[in-house]
Order: sequence, then structure tokens, then C-alpha cells
Amino acid sequence: MKRIVLLIGWMLLASGVTAQSWSLDDCMKYAAEHATDVKRETINACQRQQDYHHAMAAFLPTVAGGVQGQYAWGRNIDPETNTYNNVTTFNNYYQLYAELNVFDGFATINAFKQARLSRDFSATAIQKAQDNIAIDVMQKYVDAAYAEASIRIASEKLDESRRMLAKTKRQYELGEKGRPDVVQMESQVAEDEYCLTHQQNVALQSMLALKSAMNYPISDELKLDIQSKDKEKSLASCQLTIGNKPNSENIYQNFLNISPDMKSAEYEVELAHYGYKIAKGRLLPSLSLSGGITTNYYKNLSLKGQYDGFASQFRNNRGEYLALTLSIPIYNSDRWH
Repeated sequence: MKRIVLLIGWMLLASGVTAQSWSLDDCMKYAAEHATDVKRETINACQRQQDYHHAMAAFLPTVAGGVQGQYAWGRNIDPETNTYNNVTTFNNYYQLYAELNVFDGFATINAFKQARLSRDFSATAIQKAQDNIAIDVMQKYVDAAYAEASIRIASEKLDESRRMLAKTKRQYELGEKGRPDVVQMESQVAEDEYCLTHQQNVALQSMLALKSAMNYPISDELKLDIQSKDKEKSLASCQLTIGNKPNSENIYQNFLNISPDMKSAEYEVELAHYGYKIAKGRLLPSLSLSGGITTNYYKNLSLKGQYDGFASQFRNNRGEYLALTLSIPIYNSDRWH
């Protein structure tokens, strides 16, 4: 019990450390910025932002153009007379068209709401990752600090045993102690040496675990700093909480408002809800509006006749169209499933 009290006292009241020492807050802040999970969520947030812009762009019409050049030889159809012939021709087609989705069962609207929800949830996802890594670092920091303090206690215990061994040997030389007493103290010193070595290995493993959780370079030194001001803040917080006697219902409501886990669960429910609406909308008819401009250039390479020039044909063969397309899904097993 005395060792535990001394250990806790040393952990909470240690002072006089160098400026390079790391406090618990420093380790948690470093982990929140450099941890792999946090970086992954940051990248996911950027991806959700792009998905949101993609969903917004789905409301805009699509514009595309096409150019086609075709050589044909052998039996084909003359586009001027619509009869079969056996000649070599060259056809050059140009097209510019646009299409606007008028109605698709509200799938586009729900996809936009789903993307907006995912974008707004990004900050919560990052906060959740930071909270999880902070809790993990806090636990590993305490383990590492405890292991370092245990080294100090084990070292003091070994020094004490060695002094007792020297004293026992001196008493044995004076005839006050027997040989079994000396052997017993030697065994105690050996046991303390083993405990010290074991505790040093435990401290090394704890420090490696802490560096891994923080994503801190393994080769760099990480010296822990446990200040008494951390204890004072914790005690003040505990006294404030106890003195206010908060209502359990208020605590629960505050938890619902700030808990990343609760927000994550609500996000998953809403995301699934929008996904269901999108899938259901794909079973409804869709309506689209399209329009375009087409033109072409034609030349019969087998005949030596005169043809209008490219500019003349490009202008004279131009045509425009406007179409309203209604698509009614009758059977599509993929959409139903």
C-alpha cells in the first residue's frame, strides 16, 4: 500500500522536468493531428465534399459533342438517292446535343440530400476519430507513466536490498548473523534485480505503444511530463461536478447533443433512409428533355462528279431536333432487389 501511495504521489506531483517533456494534453493534441485514423477521416471529408458537388451537378443539363469520320467501300447506300451502289464514299458527321433530366422519381433530389448529409457529418466523423484516439493515448500515457514510476520504485527497492545485503554480510563477519541470512538477502537482491529489469522492459513496451498510438517517430525520444496542475484541474472539475449535482436527464440530453457516437448512429439511420428513397425512385418512370444540332459532309470517291464544298455542306446539311423522352421501367430485377 505504501508503494502505491508513493507511486501515485510521484505521478501527480512530479516537477522540474525539461522543456522538451510531453504532458498528457500535448500527447493527445499531437495524436489528434497526426494519427492515421484522423488523417483517413480528413481525406474522407474531402471525398464527401466532392460527392456533394457531384450531386449538385446532377441537376444541371449534360452537354456533349461528337465527330465521326467514315470511309465506306463495297455495297452501301447512297445517302442522296437512298439506293444501293458499289462505290467508295467518305462521310463526316458532327453533332452537338444537350440533355436535361426532368423527373427520375426524385432520385436526384434524394441523392443530393444524402450527399449533403454526408458532407455535414464529416466534421462529426473527424471529431469521433479524434476522441477515440485521445482516449487510447490517455490510457497508454497513464500506462507509460505508471511503468516509469515503477522503475523508480524498483530501483529504490534494489538499492535498499543491496544496502541490507552489505549490512548482513558485515554482521556475518562479526558473528551476529548466520550464513543462511546472507544467502536469503542475496536471493532478495537477485529478485529485485529481476523485477527492475522486467519493469524496464514493461516501460519500454508501454512507451512504444504510446508512440504507436500517437503516430510518433519510434526513434525519437518522448519524455513524459506529469505536472501537478493537471491534478488541480481534475480536482477542480470533480468538485464543480459534485457541487452542481446535475440532473441525470440533463446529462443524458447533453450526451445526445455532443456525443459523436450518437451523431454517427443518427447519420447512419438518415443515410439508409435516403438510400431507400433513391432505390424506390428508380422504379418510377423517368422523363428527360434533349435537343441538339447535327450536320454532315459527304463525298463519293468513286465518281469524279462535282460536290459542294465542305463549308457549303456543313451549313446546308445542318439540322436541329428537340425530344422529350418518357422511360417506363417494366421489369428490372436489379432495381427491385
